[in-house]
Amino acid sequence: MATYQISSAALEDDGTCSYPYGTYWWNDGYNSAGSQTNANYKYHVFLRFPNFELPQGLVCTDARLTTYNNGKQGSFLGRIYGFDEDDSAQVVDKSDYGSRALTSAYVAFNGGSGTLTTNSLATVINEILARPDFVEGNALQLTHKCVSTAVSTYSRYDSYDDGTAPILVITYTPVVTNVYSWGMLIG
Repeated sequence: MATYQISSAALEDDGTCSYPYGTYWWNDGYNSAGSQTNANYKYHVFLRFPNFELPQGLVCTDARLTTYNNGKQGSFLGRIYGFDEDDSAQVVDKSDYGSRALTSAYVAFNGGSGTLTTNSLATVINEILARPDFVEGNALQLTHKCVSTAVSTYSRYDSYDDGTAPILVITYTPVVTNVYSWGMLIG
């Protein structure tokens, strides 16, 4: 087993979108997932991890996202999905966010206060790494979506630009390649 760790990137790579209604913004020190006073007015967070250095075909045995949550109000139901893309581009506006295909796999994550770590996101990560055109160095993107009908609830966590970036830690089985020396298989 091996471990790989990556944090979300700079300003344009993480943010919050209220979709389908409302606004869109890149982080301003924090990102929020939840809802406002209308159940249809939900906040969703996106986190992009550029230059993802794991190759297609490896087996992710565990993957956990750690965030520092600096605020919470009420309780809502949230899910973390991946953007079902080979090389996930930066989100440019709420229409772009809303047009992105999501992985079929997701993990419940309702937020909270303090340092929080998700349950394993291995099924989400494996679904992206299994895409036929995903290659090492591509960008991988996750989204924390509010799926609750509760109103006036949120979980707010620090962003890259605040200095406490969300961190994705992946445990995996390395891809084994056969090594030949002088025509003989040695590994």
